[in-house]
Amino acid sequence: MMTNNKKIKIEMKDQIQESITWFGEPITKKPATPANKNLFVISANSPELDPNKSNIFHSVVQKLLYITKRARPDIETEIYFLCTRVSKSTLEDWMKLRRVLLFSSTSLTISVSPVLIAFKISSHGLILPMAFMI
Repeated sequence: MMTNNKKIKIEMKDQIQESITWFGEPITKKPATPANKNLFVISANSPELDPNKSNIFHSVVQKLLYITKRARPDIETEIYFLCTRVSKSTLEDWMKLRRVLLFSSTSLTISVSPVLIAFKISSHGLILPMAFMI
């Protein structure tokens, strides 16, 4: 989307809404952060998800990984962790994913704007373009 000051703004509202729909549970709370302090804690007592929920978990995490790389770096840590859990996802992981979706649903308007900056290497006279997300 082009803004008034001729900057490109990358938003993925529709994709986040689709992820919430795939998740299949009501998303109503509004947490201030995408994860709590127990993000990296794995409980051995948490039951594994049934095959259907496990497939949903895998699909939603992968969709959010795509969104993270393009427009939502604010949920990157949580999604990277959940990517490590897709093969043995548990109820605890499901709740962590739910919190990420809760946070994402309350911040749908967050977007990034790529900025192209050229760096000149003076010794060789080369100009290297580099893109940054802000």
